[in-house]
Amino acid sequence: MKLSKLLLRIGRLNIANSLILFTMGYLFVTWSMVFFIDVLNIFDMQNILVSKGWDIPFLFWIFFTERGPTEILQWIFLFAGFLTCGLIISKEQSKKDSNNEQFFFLVGIGVFLMFLEDTINIRHIISYSLSAWVGYDYYVNPARLFTEFTLYFLIGSLMVYPLIKYWHHLIIHKKSWLYLIIGYLAYAVASFASASRDLFNWYEKTGDFIVGILPISNEVLWDSISLKLIEVGRGPLEFYLMDYLFEESLELIGAGFLLAFLLSYLTEIQNKARLH
Repeated sequence: MKLSKLLLRIGRLNIANSLILFTMGYLFVTWSMVFFIDVLNIFDMQNILVSKGWDIPFLFWIFFTERGPTEILQWIFLFAGFLTCGLIISKEQSKKDSNNEQFFFLVGIGVFLMFLEDTINIRHIISYSLSAWVGYDYYVNPARLFTEFTLYFLIGSLMVYPLIKYWHHLIIHKKSWLYLIIGYLAYAVASFASASRDLFNWYEKTGDFIVGILPISNEVLWDSISLKLIEVGRGPLEFYLMDYLFEESLELIGAGFLLAFLLSYLTEIQNKARLH
């Protein structure tokens, strides 16, 4: 019995660990590609991409754009997290543990709302409609800021409330708690950054600062693409460096660590059930 307990303890967080390794490995590979191609332009890849018909020959624009590979991974993680909450609730019901059941029920609702917000852009739909109704320009206006801060606050409150109310009832492995904290912090920073991105143009200013210290190899191409984006009513590349690369990376970390927490907890209760 002691040997079986030891083996279960060794293996109980492997699924969660594998997910974290995949998430961070994906970001390491994509960020490395962005640095070598978008920044250093090794093998003159940017001009090759232009010759292939790419309007914006930057990998960060491909990997981290809206509805791109990174965001799709977030959707998968969030929906898997929602399903995992359902599995946990079913197992907690069999144990008749109402505190755990209520905790994961509320977290599951929050995760599902995050999934909906990410996939159909609820905040953009509401803020666009509200902006049009009050007669503001969509991109920089109080209506948009109010909508985004309010929606993020509501979803954030729904996620934080069960943690405050039930955390002292939950018996969870320390590493699982670490996953949850990292996931919450990553989403908190990403959400606040996204909602406030137009205040004082700090996204564009921060992106401009980052570009200023990077060894950009093809500055002419960077400037020309930025100018084209501005001409069609969008922000410069410096803005999207923050909006895409920075923000979507944080959201992927948040979704990955949140799912890792749920999977590790599910594994823990399954292992405990086997031991009894």
